Order: sequence, then C-alpha cells, then structure tokens
Amino acid sequence: MDSIAPSSAKRDFGFYYFLAARLVGMVLVAATLPFSHASFGEHYSGDGQHAFGFIIMFVVVGLGAAFVYLFTATLIYFFIRLKSFRIRFWTEFGILLGFILLLAYAGITAHYS
Repeated sequence: MDSIAPSSAKRDFGFYYFLAARLVGMVLVAATLPFSHASFGEHYSGDGQHAFGFIIMFVVVGLGAAFVYLFTATLIYFFIRLKSFRIRFWTEFGILLGFILLLAYAGITAHYS
C-alpha cells in the first residue's frame, strides 16, 4: 500500500510556494499603476468625477496587467522548473520587478489630452 501512495519527500511543493507568491505579486502589480499615477503623475485638469473615472480605468488596466503577469510568470516557471531554487527565485523576482517598474513608469508619465 505504501508503494502506491507518493511519498511527501518526492513531491515538489515549490510550485505552490511560487504560486502563492505570484498571487501577492498580482496585488502589487494591480495596485502599481493607479497608485503611481495618483501619487506622482499629472493631475487631471477637469472636474473630479472624470478624474475618478480615469483612476478606475487605471485600476482596470492594472488588473489586466496582473493576469498577464500571472500567465507570464507561470509559463516561465514551467520552462525553468528543474533549475535550482536560487535561479527560480531570482527569475520570479525579476519578472515581478519588471512588471512593477513598467507600470510605475506608465503611471507617472501618463498625460491627459
């Protein structure tokens, strides 16, 4: 009976740890664009209701980018899953940092026309 059940020592729980970290990363990625624009970006010159609408659109774009981040990080993880933990960790960190820096730059430099 023991030969049929997989041993817990043989299981690789690294994917689940990285998946949990990716869910936290999704929250960070989704919040980066509206936060960076509201804090450091150009102020809307019109009334407040339209400005709030733009912030909502930044949230929607941030949520879309969060799901793209999840897909990209998971796909790259499957390519490097047999590498060492250090390589997987720094690759995941680099992907997250790249998404956050890109969205922070986009939020700061966004202009209204």
